[in-house]
Amino acid sequence: MFANDTRAAGFTLVEVLLALLLFALSAVVLGAAYLNVLNSYELVRQNQAVEEDLRFIRSLVLMEPDREELERGGEIESLYLGRVSWRTLLEQTPTPDLFYVTVEIDYEGAGSQARRQEVQQMILMRPSWSEPAERARVQTEMDQRFQELQQFRELR
Repeated sequence: MFANDTRAAGFTLVEVLLALLLFALSAVVLGAAYLNVLNSYELVRQNQAVEEDLRFIRSLVLMEPDREELERGGEIESLYLGRVSWRTLLEQTPTPDLFYVTVEIDYEGAGSQARRQEVQQMILMRPSWSEPAERARVQTEMDQRFQELQQFRELR
């Protein structure tokens, strides 16, 4: 009875190869997903570092009380961005002591960061940047516009 029974108690070669193929395929997919996660973390870290450096440069621009010094721009060696230079363009608004400020930031890039330029615009109130004669002229123009507006309202 047991002499004619030829069943083997193991896996066939095809079954073993299929199991190895499934294991290898799942290892490749999981490895690629893990690398994508690592790359994403690194990209987020670099972007946060760049934002930190740009925030520092903006604070340097915002703290500068001297208009001439600000218009000259500046240059620093950043930890993350490499060599950073900036320049500003100031434009007087129709309101006294209020300025349109355009900050152009150029950095060469360090490590895997590529060279790039950022332009940021803001409106700042800086009485120390105004020339007294220009401030008086703008104030007179504002007073005239205000009086014209009041006269227009009275006529209605």
